[in-house]
Amino acid sequence: MDTLVDYMREGFALCRMVRDETGRVVDCIIVDANEAFMRGLGGAPSLGQRLLKLRPELTQDWFDTCSAIVSSGLPGRFEYWEPTLNRWFDAAITPVPPDEMIMLYVDVTDRKLAETRALERNQELNHRVKNNLNLVAAMLTLQARGATAETRHALDQAAARVHTISQVHDLLHRAAATDSISLDQYLRDLCNKVQRSMAPEGVTIVLDADDIQVSIEHAVELGVILNELLTNAIKYAYPGGEGGEVRVNSHRVGNQLELTISDDGKGVTDSHQVGLGMKLVRSIVRQNGGECAVQFSQGTHVRICLPLHGGEAEQQRLI
Repeated sequence: MDTLVDYMREGFALCRMVRDETGRVVDCIIVDANEAFMRGLGGAPSLGQRLLKLRPELTQDWFDTCSAIVSSGLPGRFEYWEPTLNRWFDAAITPVPPDEMIMLYVDVTDRKLAETRALERNQELNHRVKNNLNLVAAMLTLQARGATAETRHALDQAAARVHTISQVHDLLHRAAATDSISLDQYLRDLCNKVQRSMAPEGVTIVLDADDIQVSIEHAVELGVILNELLTNAIKYAYPGGEGGEVRVNSHRVGNQLELTISDDGKGVTDSHQVGLGMKLVRSIVRQNGGECAVQFSQGTHVRICLPLHGGEAEQQRLI
């Protein structure tokens, strides 16, 4: 291959598919290749030889992936580990009709190692942040024990909010591979945590949520909103120990996200409507251009509408 590709550091090859009697690709014949590709094979003459003979560690999954790309007729790529060279490679595949492919190999080992180190640092940071938040919550709880009733209530509420942020942080950390998370699973995790940690026997939290992708920023705010409203419902709807349901619904209605929290209990009073928790909820909703309405009819029903912007019609993403 007396062309520009001979000067490339990346491996470059033209290969022809070898299929078995069922039509499945089981090997490749090296039609042409640059020097970098042949060096990767140990420098041995490779043209006209079968790839599997030179690289017997290649799996059937590797050939199936290449075959799927060639069958699609469109370029594709995938990353794989090369045990012989102890390196990671990014393989870019371009189909060449009728049954050949051009392969370009790029060594991405340094990037993969950097990603691994970054992930380890991120995990360490997550543990530190979570531990520090839990420590603050524990300190507030300890201070509340010797305080007056009014002060104790305020400190307990503050501790609960710090603990909620810790839970939200942990949930988001486990879903932080992307810039957004699935709202239904996120709300389900939060409801389960509140159910286990706060709900008395006989009180059940029931969730019905659409699968909507939300940004990390708004997931935190929605987590705080949900925690405050669930806390109010559990605390005030069933004060006598009677059972009941707290229902959480999250649906996409047109270009809005509609979140409702309802109970069939005693409900809150006007004084609770102006408490710190509801002030926080109304403030978050207002900052995001939404609306918050509360109704008292056979329980308390809180309805929150938040706008869905931008490419929501295609992505269903709250931004």
